Amino acid sequence: MVKIGFIEDGIERNVSGGSGYYHCKYLPATGLKNPGEDAVFTPPDANQIGGWNIAADTAKLIGIMRTCSDWDAASDATLNVVWCTNADNTGGNVGDTVDLKCIFRYAGVGDTSIKTQTVEVPVIVGQAAQYTVFETDFTLNYDLADNVLESCDIVSIDLNIETDTSEVDNVIIHHGIYYYKTQVPCIEVPDE
Repeated sequence: MVKIGFIEDGIERNVSGGSGYYHCKYLPATGLKNPGEDAVFTPPDANQIGGWNIAADTAKLIGIMRTCSDWDAASDATLNVVWCTNADNTGGNVGDTVDLKCIFRYAGVGDTSIKTQTVEVPVIVGQAAQYTVFETDFTLNYDLADNVLESCDIVSIDLNIETDTSEVDNVIIHHGIYYYKTQVPCIEVPDE
């Protein structure tokens, strides 16, 4: 998609003056960490592209990123996670789900306490065959009362599967992207 913009105070803006760009922090499976031993790294093979296998609610993956100063400070951030089923559910029900949960913890320079948001998202997988690929979006509400996201906050994620509500509770996490809107184009840069 081509953006038509203009220069204002030395900063490229999109035509509407709004937030027409995104800053993305890529979180490949190899960039996520398993703080315990319940998640198992599964190498790629002829059936799937590899990643962290989580099949218990105690299996957690963590990652840390930053909401940089280019954020528009007026919109939610999103964690998009790509994963596949690691169980054959072709004999299941059409409404069967995988329920992933993400705990966002974040703070910035000068903060004296950690702000937290917990987001659980059910995705209907239905009668999916093993290794069917899906994705889940977790929204970090930027203006949640008492947990407001601020520019330059460091954000950690704690990702797991909710086996008490999922009908399919065995997945492989392939990749994640943490992204938010900006008013200027942005390229992926090393962590600041």
